[in-house]
Amino acid sequence: MENDEPFTSVGGSPCASIHYNLQFSAISNQLAARASELAAVAPLTRFWVNFTPREVGWMKGGCSMVNQAYMDVVSEDRYYDYFYPTVEPDYDWLVSHRATAYQQVALAPGTFYRPGHDDPSRQADILAGYFAYASLQNETCNLPRGPRGITGSYDGCPVWIVFAWLSGNWTDPKDGTNYVGEVDPRLADTVTAAWRAQVAVPLRPGLDHQLTRGQIAEFIQTLDQ
Repeated sequence: MENDEPFTSVGGSPCASIHYNLQFSAISNQLAARASELAAVAPLTRFWVNFTPREVGWMKGGCSMVNQAYMDVVSEDRYYDYFYPTVEPDYDWLVSHRATAYQQVALAPGTFYRPGHDDPSRQADILAGYFAYASLQNETCNLPRGPRGITGSYDGCPVWIVFAWLSGNWTDPKDGTNYVGEVDPRLADTVTAAWRAQVAVPLRPGLDHQLTRGQIAEFIQTLDQ
């Protein structure tokens, strides 16, 4: 379950003032309650929070309270910068400063372009860094399982998923900006081709959705509880 940029209304780092701390805590407490509710009705579903670069900056500046233990997966909403060398430091920081030993990160490259703003070929080139980082980080998938247990989907892998935003087309009602997604024919030779070429690559053994006999038994026990 993804929660997209929930802290944008907070005026500044919650470690900078009591006012900002109260703003942040009110939202974080609501999210923690939603995470508990999710665990009760869908115990195998991860609770995912997508940060903005501003919030990652708060964390890197020493405000560790931004990243909370109820967050199973965290990510950074950043669509227009190359992963190397711009985005990588933020993900390296998130990986090395997990709120829990089992917390995973999700990579969120932008698989779209804005006519008149972006170059589709450049947007496609950006994807390569995300794919490379995911492969490197997932060389070893040995994180603790955490409260979700065995889900059958990238359990124990540092990077949970590399996903596409946005697949369809959308126009922002606030400013009229048009976002062209990867299913649009205009991206067939650039973003769509790069994304589908990566999807076609077979997963290494241990990174697919196949469970061992022991994991299947544990998975069934989880469902029976």
